[in-house]
Amino acid sequence: MCGDKVEIKEIDSFLDYFRKNRSSGTASQYRWHILEYLTFLKRHAQNATENTSPIESIKLYIDYKIATKDWSRSMVTVAFYALKWYWEKVMNKTVETQFFLNRGRKTDHTPRILSRKEVETIWEAAAKLENPHATMIHVGWEACLRTGELVPLKGENFLSDGTLKVKILKAKRATKQIGLTPIIFEMVEPLITKPKTPVFRRPVKEGYTRRFTPGEWSFWFQGWTEKILDPKGLRWHDFARHTRLTHFAEDTKSFLAVLQLSGHQNPAVCRKYFEMAKVFVPELAQLKTVEWGWR
Repeated sequence: MCGDKVEIKEIDSFLDYFRKNRSSGTASQYRWHILEYLTFLKRHAQNATENTSPIESIKLYIDYKIATKDWSRSMVTVAFYALKWYWEKVMNKTVETQFFLNRGRKTDHTPRILSRKEVETIWEAAAKLENPHATMIHVGWEACLRTGELVPLKGENFLSDGTLKVKILKAKRATKQIGLTPIIFEMVEPLITKPKTPVFRRPVKEGYTRRFTPGEWSFWFQGWTEKILDPKGLRWHDFARHTRLTHFAEDTKSFLAVLQLSGHQNPAVCRKYFEMAKVFVPELAQLKTVEWGWR
């Protein structure tokens, strides 16, 4: 028992750095997956310290969760990266992604692609919002940002030449730079205080504000769109990612432009945006359908 406590303490010390420098929400998810995995090993009379094949034990654990908990592909993706992080950061053993195949359940969600008129409805309604909500919607759309990329943005991410430099979520040391229109950059400037201070903050109590969490922003956006679109509302990801990239594919007909805006590390993942846009570009003929990919 004492050994377990030491290991958990060590994990938490690593996650504390992760939490401060990347995402507290992701750190919490990673911690849960790591502890579940270690419990699984213990039940099977295994020990991580003596494990000579991390990828095999990860596969056995995730296959067990798929069979017993019907894990989705997105859940499997998070679990795999959590355990890869654990083995590489805590145990100092490399886990190669190419040796792992995602057999999780495919999601039932069908992306909702807004019409141009529906997007215009959002802009008309956003014009009546106060900051930071109005600016977050514009910046998120312009730069095609996930919630986890949008809410942590700090003053230092907005460069003086009007460029937004943002860390791509779930990509190792990868960033993308997107030129914001002058109007949007003007909207952001009053919200920037210090280089290291989050730009998009919400009041919590009198005299105190903090940045949005990804979940808070997603919840607010869906509730807001329920009022201006229809009772079903709209997921932020469907707006800022799926609709944005589909419309961009229609407008540019450029595979490279869509790939750069998306920030995807796997080019094959961009195939779906051209399929939804009903646009053919030569690069699609060279891309094979992938079994799975990181989003």
